[in-house]
Amino acid sequence: MSFLHRLTIAFTRRQDLLNKQGIQLLHDVTPVFEAKRRWTSRWTYTLVLTQLAVTVAGADLIFNHWTERVDPPADAPPDAKPEFRLRPVWQRIALATGEYAIGAAIAYLLINMRSRLVRRLYVLPGTAVNAAAPLAPKLRPTDRALVVQNAMHWRGQGKVFPFSTTRLDAGSTDSELLLKVDGESGAWLMALQDAKVDGEEGSSMWDLKKKLYTTWYGEKKGLKELAKHGWEQSSEP
Repeated sequence: MSFLHRLTIAFTRRQDLLNKQGIQLLHDVTPVFEAKRRWTSRWTYTLVLTQLAVTVAGADLIFNHWTERVDPPADAPPDAKPEFRLRPVWQRIALATGEYAIGAAIAYLLINMRSRLVRRLYVLPGTAVNAAAPLAPKLRPTDRALVVQNAMHWRGQGKVFPFSTTRLDAGSTDSELLLKVDGESGAWLMALQDAKVDGEEGSSMWDLKKKLYTTWYGEKKGLKELAKHGWEQSSEP
């Protein structure tokens, strides 16, 4: 486990521990959705470290080697050559600071993208949530709980929401879905390629989508939602 991974776990542990949210460990529970790990999530920390190394090297180059040309004075000998000297400190600091800011922004975006990739989803009965947990009062009597584990979570972590506040939407490609939660900014990306639903691989994208939409909306409404997004069974092999 890399240092950055340990640091990330330490940072998210308190707010995302499942037992702090009233959910017991999920080792014996089959996820309703489980995505195959993407190379982008596997190599996120390597990309971040590479980006930070490039940023530090670039800032060092700017601060210690960014020069400007100084022409010889008018009364200098004919064979006098122009000199190159470091630019004013304020210019070098300003540009180096900009370099650091851009590098930090890219690193943040890489990590944030990883946190928005769904690794596993669990649908649990409302009774599985501890009555003393903060989520319990938000659950309707017949509601369920949705546990979202992103690519940065380990088995004992996740985000828990009332199932009734979540919905599925179309992604940017036919092999992606978006998970949206009322009151939460942004969306989580569900990659369907090589994914499992209820522990089983689907025979087609349509099969995976139909199973998921049936879980969310029921069979009849699920088919309507699929059609609304332009997905028909005949369009899939």
